[in-house]
Amino acid sequence: MNFDVPPTNSNSLTLEIPSDSSNSPHIAQAKEDLKSYLSEYSPAKWDFFGRCFGSANEKQLVGDYIIQFAEQVNTHDIVVFAKVGCGFCLRAKNALGERSEVDSFSMHVINVKGDREVSGAESSAMQEALKKTINLYDLTFPQIVIKGRYVGGADTLLGLIDDNMFSSVLSEPRCRFEAGDKITWLRSLAEEAATPKLFFVPIVRGAGSWYPTNWPWYTFQWTVYANLIRYISVLQICNFSLVYLLLKGDENGEIGEFRQMMGIFFAVLAIYDNGILFLVGPSPFSPTGVISTFFGWKGRGNATSILPYKTIFLLYFVSMLNQLVKWSGTPSSDIQAANNSIANNLIGIITNSMLLAVFRF
Repeated sequence: MNFDVPPTNSNSLTLEIPSDSSNSPHIAQAKEDLKSYLSEYSPAKWDFFGRCFGSANEKQLVGDYIIQFAEQVNTHDIVVFAKVGCGFCLRAKNALGERSEVDSFSMHVINVKGDREVSGAESSAMQEALKKTINLYDLTFPQIVIKGRYVGGADTLLGLIDDNMFSSVLSEPRCRFEAGDKITWLRSLAEEAATPKLFFVPIVRGAGSWYPTNWPWYTFQWTVYANLIRYISVLQICNFSLVYLLLKGDENGEIGEFRQMMGIFFAVLAIYDNGILFLVGPSPFSPTGVISTFFGWKGRGNATSILPYKTIFLLYFVSMLNQLVKWSGTPSSDIQAANNSIANNLIGIITNSMLLAVFRF
């Protein structure tokens, strides 16, 4: 479903400000973020069969949506590609609503994902069209275009507003977008996307944000880019699975000494990695964090709290360290039972990491 907002500098634009009886904007924002995130995965917003059995004309659908996107981008000052139940999308739309009291602009919102009035096949085609339009391999929401230039997500938009750059971007001549071409990126965004930042703590912007800014990267980090959690989880699944395969005994219950040594090595690596993820953060000391940041920087998403995920990393660390301490004190005659104990303990960890990789929850 699409929403049009006419040019205005009055109070006619309705803001989606969450209501909360609490006097603390921080608590209100946290509650709203949790509520919007859970609603994203509610059964009412799933179109399971539509996603599994998409239209045979999907390529045609993708092409049609690219043409529609081009029309909207060339018609409106600002186009917001959003997802239903997305807290970052809500922040961006609220910020633009408040900004309409200062600057005059037309805005168009396109719900690419999660709209109950759009089938799964159509939603998949819209997402693929959006990927082709803005030249991204992994989508996060929102995706925002101003005067025909792709400016990124909520973080970038709020950064432009905080740094008093929004009006100048809005006042630039329109960059016309032709269907079939790649949309032009804002110059500063393109430069930032080309250089992964390993020694950097992301800033959570927006009303109600309490996270410290300019936080040193070598101390306890409070924030993370949302998609990096998914990428880290995928790498952890690979590492945990490798440990499982190396240490799990065969039919005779025995494994070779070299195989056991390699299994313990990767188990120690996982313990170190999760310890660093908890004590510091993804970058620059965590192996999975560095790899995820370097290769996933362009699709890193918006900044969010890392505290819930640090709790999970701590549980991984304690669980595996406990198993390794038991293993080190095991007599050689019972060492394979200890190997199997480590491997069996990883089944739950791998399952949880899969959920993190998919849902980031």
